[in-house]
Amino acid sequence: LRQDRIGEVAHLAALFGLEPNLERDRAIVAATDFEVMRSQAAKFAPNASVRMWHDDEAFFRAGRRDTASDGLDAELLEAYHAMVSELVSPQLADWIHHGRRAL
Repeated sequence: LRQDRIGEVAHLAALFGLEPNLERDRAIVAATDFEVMRSQAAKFAPNASVRMWHDDEAFFRAGRRDTASDGLDAELLEAYHAMVSELVSPQLADWIHHGRRAL
């Protein structure tokens, strides 16, 4: 995702059946920059309101694949996977967790 953010946003928009719109895609890329999200971690970190993370900003530490669960204990990780399976399809969950290599 970090290598071609505008391309990934456009790809997701197409998967959701949205018409191409470069202005919208650029706005999404700007709003989802890791520095922007890290600076507002209390707003954007999952479950920040219940203090799930020891440090909300740490959730946005690097943006590397397969590192989001590093700060979770086994119980929280199990709860996370249960919640994801209720909210999204297995294919979308796979993309969220592993990026385009999952497609």
